[in-house]
Amino acid sequence: MNLKIGRYHPGDKKAVLEILRLGLQDQERYAGGVVPPENAGFFEREWAEYEEGLAQEPKNWWVIRDGARVAGILWMRYPMDRLGPYATVREIAVHPEYRNKGLGTRLLNYAEKLSRSANVVMLLISGFVTNPAIRLYRRFGFQDFPERYKENKNPSYAVLWKPFRENLMEEGDERHELPENQLME
Repeated sequence: MNLKIGRYHPGDKKAVLEILRLGLQDQERYAGGVVPPENAGFFEREWAEYEEGLAQEPKNWWVIRDGARVAGILWMRYPMDRLGPYATVREIAVHPEYRNKGLGTRLLNYAEKLSRSANVVMLLISGFVTNPAIRLYRRFGFQDFPERYKENKNPSYAVLWKPFRENLMEEGDERHELPENQLME
């Protein structure tokens, strides 16, 4: 394999959408595996967000190529909350033919590299607890995000983080004055 990570280009759209479609089918199964199931309308909601994200945020999308073929994607976002600017992995997806070959790990490493170079306070990633990728994220050093800061308290959904500064939560309590209902998901 000749793997290289680079920015998304409009010419990648067809391949990216195919990888996202295949990944969403898996995620829809994970959504159906939680109690209560959350797969009703899941595919359609997520698909609409992906299409909007590609159209409005192309600079936040990255692809991993095997030669000329797009083998996986990474979508990052850089929001702000009471703890300061942070990065979130909105999506990592790898084409089924390339799974279990280390591409997800490479994309996750790249996400951390991008995050650190953006000088953010932490990197967040999330997914359904039934998604096997959660194990990869934990092996990569992600930990459960503190419950008191979560907006989404759904027990079927894992929100994980990697802080880039010690005592970040204590700093956050002293700094930005946002009410509890304006914290991150």
